[in-house]
Amino acid sequence: MNNSRILVVEDSPQMLNLIRTILLRSGFEVVTAMNGKEGLDAVRMHDVDLIISDIMMPEMDGFQFCSEVRKNSRSDNIPFIFLSAKGGMQDKLSGFEGGADDYITKPFDPNELMMRVTAILKRTSRYRLEAYTDSLTGLSNRRYFDKKLAEVVSLSHRYKKNFGLAIFDIDFFKDFNDKFGHLVGDQVLIHLGRFLKDHLRDSDFSARYGGEEFVVILPDTSKETSMMLMNRMREAVQDKPLIHDGKEYRITVSVGVAEYPTDGDTARELIKCADDALYESKTSGRNCVTAYLKKQAANS
Repeated sequence: MNNSRILVVEDSPQMLNLIRTILLRSGFEVVTAMNGKEGLDAVRMHDVDLIISDIMMPEMDGFQFCSEVRKNSRSDNIPFIFLSAKGGMQDKLSGFEGGADDYITKPFDPNELMMRVTAILKRTSRYRLEAYTDSLTGLSNRRYFDKKLAEVVSLSHRYKKNFGLAIFDIDFFKDFNDKFGHLVGDQVLIHLGRFLKDHLRDSDFSARYGGEEFVVILPDTSKETSMMLMNRMREAVQDKPLIHDGKEYRITVSVGVAEYPTDGDTARELIKCADDALYESKTSGRNCVTAYLKKQAANS
């Protein structure tokens, strides 16, 4: 939790610096903005864990800013604290009705601010763990993957960077379940989930996409490098069988790889391209990695 990123939106440079200093001393990462419009840009650019905002600001006030944050599906669940000199009951009511999770009046006690920040981050952390984690494999789930992919697309567009997207499919998983039972099938999914956690780079992101499919985002990575990394992963999966109840189960995977923005410049297009490439891997004999090619779209 100490590495949480907090966005502070405040038009007074002195107050902004004070809040920033208090948060930095407690080990938080801090992003700042001077008004609501800058705040919305910051939310789009950064993966923010908490927003602390003033109300009375130029261009876009805190109430409008909070409303815009809550309208966006990518940011609607970010906890939001108003920190304002407007301390009337109607102001607080408006704040909570507008979507705030807490309301602190100025002047404020730094210790109280930190207690409230810590409490709200703990609650949010528990919620996110439950809402965004696949209960079987411990990887992120489809819901969080969709959120993460949208963020990576946005950042890659802004900074003109490419990245790779890979979709894994466990070969003949239905036959595996039918032959050995669903309990062993679950162990196969757990095995691959653990494998991805242990073998991917720190910068990479993996999730269970659904059923026997897994997805990997490879930031700032070309298609050629993505292919090389995924082939290494495929070979490693093949060479490391699952050992369960004294029995050995050999597993292979088929993989499809696409690159942003070469193959698709939206999350939806990129997933389709990687899925088309995965289909090619399956029809080519499985246990292989295929990169998306434009001709695949013409043939599909």
